Amino acid sequence: MENSKKLCILNTANVFRLRNSLILFILFTVIVPAIAQETKSFEAYKAAYKGQPEVVISDVEKYVIKKAKNGLLITQERHKESLVLNKLGVRDQKDQFYSSELSPVMDYNAYIITKDNKKVKMKNFNESSNNSGSVFFDDVKKIEVTYSGLEPGVRKVLQYETTFTDPNLLHRFVFKRQYAAEELKLEVEVDNSVELGYKVINDSGDIEFQKTKKGKKTLYQWVKKNSTPYKWEPNSPGMLYVEPHVALFITDAELDEKPIFLGDVPKLYAYYQTFVKDLNKDINKDLQTIAETIAAPHETEEEKVKAIYYWVKDNIKYIAYENGYEGFIPREANLVCERKFGDCKDMSSITQALCQSIGIDNVKLTWIGTRDIPYTYEEVPTPAVDNHMIACYVKDDSYIFLDGTDQWTAYPYPSSFIQGKEALVGLSPKEFKIVTVPIVDAIDNKRKIEVDFTEENGLIKGTGSFEFHGLSRTRQLATMSSLNKTSKFNDVKRRVLLGNNKFILSDYTEENIDNRDLPYILHYDFNLDNYVIEVGDEHFINMFMKEHSLLYEMEDDRIFPYEIAHLQHIDVTTRYTINDTESINSLPEPLDIDNDLLSFKAAYSMDGRTIQLHYILESKSIFIEPSQFEEWNNTIRSIKEYMDNTLSIKQQ
Repeated sequence: MENSKKLCILNTANVFRLRNSLILFILFTVIVPAIAQETKSFEAYKAAYKGQPEVVISDVEKYVIKKAKNGLLITQERHKESLVLNKLGVRDQKDQFYSSELSPVMDYNAYIITKDNKKVKMKNFNESSNNSGSVFFDDVKKIEVTYSGLEPGVRKVLQYETTFTDPNLLHRFVFKRQYAAEELKLEVEVDNSVELGYKVINDSGDIEFQKTKKGKKTLYQWVKKNSTPYKWEPNSPGMLYVEPHVALFITDAELDEKPIFLGDVPKLYAYYQTFVKDLNKDINKDLQTIAETIAAPHETEEEKVKAIYYWVKDNIKYIAYENGYEGFIPREANLVCERKFGDCKDMSSITQALCQSIGIDNVKLTWIGTRDIPYTYEEVPTPAVDNHMIACYVKDDSYIFLDGTDQWTAYPYPSSFIQGKEALVGLSPKEFKIVTVPIVDAIDNKRKIEVDFTEENGLIKGTGSFEFHGLSRTRQLATMSSLNKTSKFNDVKRRVLLGNNKFILSDYTEENIDNRDLPYILHYDFNLDNYVIEVGDEHFINMFMKEHSLLYEMEDDRIFPYEIAHLQHIDVTTRYTINDTESINSLPEPLDIDNDLLSFKAAYSMDGRTIQLHYILESKSIFIEPSQFEEWNNTIRSIKEYMDNTLSIKQQ
């Protein structure tokens, strides 16, 4: 792509090779002596970080951004030193860093410093592909070093240099590590002819910032001391939501031929347009014929868009292959159709092209970040705000988001992982609109469970049905799609399980696997032993036979928000038919709870010999914030207390 070449910055390998030995010498002679001045003893570290395997003494990243003949020369130097504190720390023998076409690692080095201050260079480096999974392939290489000679009191040192071929793809710096850190530092040195932009996100108030001008250079520095270890928590949206970090970008530079720099959303959109301005200008006859065939049975524009969208899901296999700028540039729809596979950008490309070929011009390419990324476009107007591309059908004043990578999701629902996120919809080469993706209503994601059972000699026998609607359907079928017969049976058993681990799934059948517009339904037969409690001529049974992961209590020391994949509406009916010689004296009173986080409505009833329990549990937010944990837990406890009710069945 011609314009892409203009975006690339000086990338002459010979220049870097000449500089590498000098840079590593500077790193060792400038940064290392500063660390060597540390007077704290090993015993003092052990006492300060009691029980921790390792402590990061210092982790420094320094960018140097210089004006060069053909653009900007951008390097990032990293120096990380950590101290092994105990035998658990000895086990952590590996460290890694990453290299790619757009940010290649030019040189690296690792060594240990023994307890008697001898430096031992490490030689065991391994380079491998960093594929994220079976459908994701990219040019990112993981370089892993294995440390030898570790024991408590030994220091590990890693240093490497990365260069950036595109000024708009600088990395973020997060002030958090796996282990406690004495000092985390980000430095950026720029020529005064370069204007640096930055955003400090989740500022904790304890990050020291300095900006210093020295001659023709300006130095920016952010330092955080005494950083606590990162704490993993279940259902966390990730550290970017809560941990302080800095996003960097270049807003301008005094260059003869300027690339597009960043700083606001229009500039970001202009940058994105360089990747798509020439896309799909020539749609071949085969693609045209496919589009016409798909659209032929349908009358309205929306029906045709929906049919094309489903065709892409069914016929283009999702395989993300990203190499350099291929991570930004959608492939031609003709090629995607010929290959029958593509990544998110390719699926967006072919969806738009198929629609355009039959005169539907209001299906637009759309950039978006998944829920892993917390930023809005105004907060961080850089490519760091996005990691995904979809198509968007602009219907009058509404926007329907078409994500071809999410095979099981039905029209017009968005994929679960972009709900609530801002989308950058490209209306024309110069015009865009930021639209917030709606959160699918809980009722549309309904899970409906019906169970009928009887009991004889302590053994429960019954039948059940389980309906999955909306994003619940998507999640269930996506889980089962790659399973073999045995694994699928076990997954169904886990999903429909009632009572206890004595539950036996006898058999099951399925409905509507291939029809996205209908709920996926399981019908099943089961036996359940050791669930009824018998005392003399009386037995006790709890009709709340189903456990729900939604009823999760937050730990007292939890710090992250709790993320739910989608809003849930769980509608459960259990019916227990007693025999002619049994009776029940009374049923529990109904319960009705309703607040901003959850609602729960439950009631028992009697119809002849059949006792019925019906309840609806509904969530109202996909993010539970720490400030809401107390209310959430109190609500969960009230619901669980009611669910502990047992019925007393007596022999007459």
